[in-house]
Amino acid sequence: MMFQQDKLTNMRGKVLQVVRAYNTILADMNGGEKRLFHDKLRALDRQINGGVSKLSWSNKIGVEKFVTDALLSCQSLNSLVQRVKAAKKSLRRTCAEMGGQSLLKI
Repeated sequence: MMFQQDKLTNMRGKVLQVVRAYNTILADMNGGEKRLFHDKLRALDRQINGGVSKLSWSNKIGVEKFVTDALLSCQSLNSLVQRVKAAKKSLRRTCAEMGGQSLLKI
């Protein structure tokens, strides 16, 4: 009985990792980025909702696969969002440098 409880506690912890990863993605985005990544977010929502609505805790293998796949998808999307944010920051910095340059030397 205790072994079963430990397994369920472990699975619960992994599901919470998915929730935290998803919430981190949403918290890191502003309104424009949410619109930009709307399709990616919808695909992730469908993946997560499908697992939540169809899986049962008694199907340990299914839950484990769902959690692993969902966590990888969250990490992948978060990585993409962070790369876009870094690119925007670099672009802003480059534009500021270009704006400070004079076009003509007299």
